[in-house]
Amino acid sequence: MPHYTFRLDQFQIVNPRSGGPLGGTDTDTVSLTLKVGNQIFGTLLRSMGNVQHGWHPVGIEFPNIPIDDPQAMIFLNFVIVNAGNANPDNLKQALANAGSTLAGMGPPFDMFLTPDLPPQVGLLNTVGIAAFELLAGLLGVDCDGTVVKHQVCGSRSSFDNKFAAGARSVTQTIAMPGDPSPIGCGDTSLYKVTLTWIRTDDQPVRGPDPGSTFLILSRASGLVLDIPDATNNPGIQIQQFPENGGGNQKWKLVAVPGNYWNIQSLSSGLVLDVEHSSNDNHARILQWPNNGGRNQQWEFDLVQDPLSVVDTTFLGAPLDNFSYFQLRCRNSGKVMDVPASQSDPNTLIQQYDDNNGFNQHWQLIRV
Repeated sequence: MPHYTFRLDQFQIVNPRSGGPLGGTDTDTVSLTLKVGNQIFGTLLRSMGNVQHGWHPVGIEFPNIPIDDPQAMIFLNFVIVNAGNANPDNLKQALANAGSTLAGMGPPFDMFLTPDLPPQVGLLNTVGIAAFELLAGLLGVDCDGTVVKHQVCGSRSSFDNKFAAGARSVTQTIAMPGDPSPIGCGDTSLYKVTLTWIRTDDQPVRGPDPGSTFLILSRASGLVLDIPDATNNPGIQIQQFPENGGGNQKWKLVAVPGNYWNIQSLSSGLVLDVEHSSNDNHARILQWPNNGGRNQQWEFDLVQDPLSVVDTTFLGAPLDNFSYFQLRCRNSGKVMDVPASQSDPNTLIQQYDDNNGFNQHWQLIRV
């Protein structure tokens, strides 16, 4: 039976609701609600605190959900509110109630995301959102209000049709213009939200093994490690890129004594290498012929308690948690890193000091 993961990776604030494009700080809470058929799996919440311009990792997900019926309808709601003046407990309860109420209230046709979503397409029921804001005490309080509201819905087969041939994941970053703000706040907020869904036919991968081929997917961006243009040339810096089923995105793990691994490209046969055995931050991660160097040997460090940042109070059942890993270079002790948590394709991968950021967390997906 196929299993699906639905994840809200991160968001970018282009214009905050408080202060507009010249500045300002929003106080954001994120919610994600999943309904499949008639079953509501519940609402996940994360309080982001005070946030300004830039990327902000969220990392909330419904992992490994079995969906057998191709015609089963899937509804995925996500809402972000700027609510610095709201009572936290009342806000969480209102978000959970809104998630359950609004799940399934979308149009009766398949509705998916596009990279530049116009504000009139696919928004959640505005009456429902207004009622939620009233319950949460957000209406008319300074610059508080909803900055993102959307529902992705469709049959399981419609979700399947979004995967490229042979691919296991789909990631999209979309623009979400907000509603006009009160006088004295920003005219209109603008957020960008990154979502990923994943389809697998086996259990989540709990650790590396030498008998399989893997995708290596970023927890922050939802994109996978990729050799640009599928080249076989040594010295090419690897990047992150949307999964497309190519062999240049598939990796074999070759055990090295001491619990280390070479990460070998299925297409080129070359291995991941820290350029010039550098110990510096920002050193490039290349593909290079295997020479036995410690700069080509990687430790897969398990991320402890990856859902510790998420409020699971309003879940219908415990989650089957995924495992994430930091990929630590044996030579430098630094870890593989997506610079500045960027969601852009073609972002080049580096090594950096371990700060336990989501842009340093990687998921193995067996292919």
